Amino acid sequence: MPRRKTLLIACALGLLGLAGHLALVDHFEPFAWLGSTDPITGVDFDTHAEQTWRILEGLDGWGKSWVYDVQLQAGFPNGTIFDADNKLWELWTYALHQLGVPKESGYNSFVFLAHLLVMPWVFLAARCFGLSTGRAQGAAALASLLWFFDSFAHWFWWIGTVSYMFAAYFYLLPLALFYRFTVTRSAWCIGGAAVLL
Repeated sequence: MPRRKTLLIACALGLLGLAGHLALVDHFEPFAWLGSTDPITGVDFDTHAEQTWRILEGLDGWGKSWVYDVQLQAGFPNGTIFDADNKLWELWTYALHQLGVPKESGYNSFVFLAHLLVMPWVFLAARCFGLSTGRAQGAAALASLLWFFDSFAHWFWWIGTVSYMFAAYFYLLPLALFYRFTVTRSAWCIGGAAVLL
């Protein structure tokens, strides 16, 4: 019975922490971005929007993830190298667009996804590293505080460098799964790490 009570308390604290995280997300306006009919613009967001629209154009028009842009650098295959940091954002937007979601909403929802996954992602990584439920929840809470209140991290995602900040915590779970594989030799751990990488 004490173990069950501890688990219930841990779940309640986890839900409370997630609710707090969502309140912070709302304070920094990704919910507003999610419902917008325009792509998020300004600073680095402009670059990512341009890259995403070109990839959507290439995939919709020719089934290729790149286009030859005659207006860029006297003719340049756009979507090959310069936008390497934007591939997940482009694929996310394209997948949602194929499901009937307007491309602007799909594009904006990637920002919401990056905000939303901070706590559960870090929690899962901490658990794979062998931390107890309580310590993993503490790690997730600290990650949320770092995401929103560390001036450098906050500035990066605020100006639109969302992909870099997403990658800054995304790597934790494949790394944790690989660590867990070295300890347990479990096939699902190395398989999960491979898929996430």
